[in-house]
Amino acid sequence: MKRLILSIIIISFSNSIVLAQRDATNDTTITKDIEIVKEYNPVIKDAGKINTMPELKDIQSEKKPSSYSVWTSPITLEASKIQPLDYALPAKEQSKAYNKRMIRLGGGNYASALGEIYTPIFQNKRNDLNLILLHKSSFGYIDLTPESYPGLPENIESQATTNRNKAKLSYSRNIKNKELSSFVKADYNFFKYYGYDAAIDELARSGIHKTNNDSNKQSIFKLAANVRFKSKDYISKWKYDFQTNYRLFSNRNELKEHSIFTDLNGEYRMESSSFGINFNMHNIIMDRPESNDMFNYSKDRNLHSYTMLKFTPHYTYHNEIAKIIIGVKGSFSIGQGKKGAVTPDIYADVRIAKEKVYLYAGVTGDYVVNNYYNTIEENKYIASDTRLEDTYIPIDVYAGFKFKFAKRLDFNIRAGYKIINNAYFFVNKLSPDSLILNQFDAVYEENAGVFEAAAKLAYDWNERLNIRLGAKFNKWSLSKYEYAWHRPNWILDFHSSYLITKDVRVNLCYAFEAGRYALINNNAIKLNNTHNLSLGADWNILNWLNIFINLDNITNTEYQEWYGYTKQGFNILGGVTFLLK
Repeated sequence: MKRLILSIIIISFSNSIVLAQRDATNDTTITKDIEIVKEYNPVIKDAGKINTMPELKDIQSEKKPSSYSVWTSPITLEASKIQPLDYALPAKEQSKAYNKRMIRLGGGNYASALGEIYTPIFQNKRNDLNLILLHKSSFGYIDLTPESYPGLPENIESQATTNRNKAKLSYSRNIKNKELSSFVKADYNFFKYYGYDAAIDELARSGIHKTNNDSNKQSIFKLAANVRFKSKDYISKWKYDFQTNYRLFSNRNELKEHSIFTDLNGEYRMESSSFGINFNMHNIIMDRPESNDMFNYSKDRNLHSYTMLKFTPHYTYHNEIAKIIIGVKGSFSIGQGKKGAVTPDIYADVRIAKEKVYLYAGVTGDYVVNNYYNTIEENKYIASDTRLEDTYIPIDVYAGFKFKFAKRLDFNIRAGYKIINNAYFFVNKLSPDSLILNQFDAVYEENAGVFEAAAKLAYDWNERLNIRLGAKFNKWSLSKYEYAWHRPNWILDFHSSYLITKDVRVNLCYAFEAGRYALINNNAIKLNNTHNLSLGADWNILNWLNIFINLDNITNTEYQEWYGYTKQGFNILGGVTFLLK
């Protein structure tokens, strides 16, 4: 009877609303017993962007791990040790805790659609070959209002088309105490520049209240191939990890960027210490089109082919109460960028109270290659002829505490200060007549300082209740600009998941950002604070059928991702997931 009542309630609720999809990433969780949980996780952009400080990690605990979606994982605190060295590695493959085929279909308002397929092609004790396909699209209109853009005489509807398609083929093979893995993935992203600009302002003044932006389109194709070979543990006192990665970026304007990233880690173990070295190399090959009325590819000093090499030798000492890593990074750029840079790389983790309190601290730095492939994930509305210059961080100092109050409650707090040479900030692009456009340029601060303080809390009550709460404060020290454009001073991210019964789970999330400013015609414009409240529910009707529904931006708050780009209002995404043998 209880199951029947729950069925009637959820089906009635699902049929009473129009299904939708929000523009942001929708994450999915899959547990080992093949429960499908559709999580709503607002993604909070890091204010610093260039962040070599290790992410906050929880103290090791013995909770059962979850196996997340084949595409994206929710931002959670992992129960693992802080890894201070591998900042720039390509994403590592996640092992699958299930071997069933999955088909997910969904849709909603804003004329949105979702489709996802996961299928194991070949699996046994040593081999794992998988295929993943994903489609997410939205063709709805978004209101641009005078409250957010004072130049508008009244509201105007702008079509915010986005159509993203991904495919990924991954393979891994266990070879005794070694592992070979590889993947190939392709990503095609078609979208419209729907944001506020001088053209939309002129349309509104001419009495036009709706535009489909047909002449304002962009398409981006990305291809990546990765091969990795590593030892799972030490082999006769040696441990190694080698991988190479090829990435292609191309867009509708015939701009192409080829990136080859090679990374080699080797470590030799002694009785209570070890010595290791990390080497990585970036090879960037640019293929620039001819300049035109819209884009000038000859003016940008950062659109040349070049190579960046980085060496990081390090010595590690550890005992029962402490772990200390002493290293140094040497970076060398050939062709463009900073010719040479040396930074420390020192880290310590000390146990204050056994299994309860840990102190960690570090002094490091880095040289970061900012290629198109990664930048477009941060801001896809960046102008085609704007390639970010590389960033050099001469010093990054941080310290923090990790607490374990009980088996279920972990807390982590830290603070740090870093100096960033050539720190970049996105600003709205202007025409030669100083008219605002709906694409973005980048401006740079030669020596920016940023103080960061952050705290994260994680609570797990078996598999029934999970709570994650994170907060961050950023204070910038700038000489050239008044604000760190488009970067928040305050960030709050809350996520909770509760299993009502063995078949029904609900998720509640809240995201907050404050203190963001945009630079418009040399004037600082304060952006609306981000308030995003989301609620989701999943119901496993049968062992092969799951339905989900998610409500995003429940309060229908009008806020902007970037100046000119208002996010979707209240929207709903619903659908079904089929698990096949």
